[in-house]
Amino acid sequence: MSDQNNTPKDIAIDQEAFSDKIVNIENIHINTAQNIIITTEDKLRLHLLDHLNEIERKKEWITPLSLLITIIAVLITADFKDFFLKPETWKLLFIISGVVSFLWLTKSLKQAFSKYDIADFIQELKK
Repeated sequence: MSDQNNTPKDIAIDQEAFSDKIVNIENIHINTAQNIIITTEDKLRLHLLDHLNEIERKKEWITPLSLLITIIAVLITADFKDFFLKPETWKLLFIISGVVSFLWLTKSLKQAFSKYDIADFIQELKK
């Protein structure tokens, strides 16, 4: 009956029994302190979704880089023709698109290398 009601304070470690059967133990240190976060399911779900979005944003640089490389290749190799717009207008549109892609790439790379880790996730969960 007393075995079923043991709490961690009631459990004693018999150092001599251990030393006789296993090894010679000089000291026993117990380190079982824990921080506990109690939250609701909806709050946890929202924080997990935010964390997943942060991880996904770190891969967003691929699209603007691909566009920028394509636009540079077009500007180097293309001979623009008069099709709905004048050739100079087509070239200007591609140059503007290249600048926009470069700015998008810069923003995406900044996001990709920003530090957001599991410690930030836990800190947000504690709020």
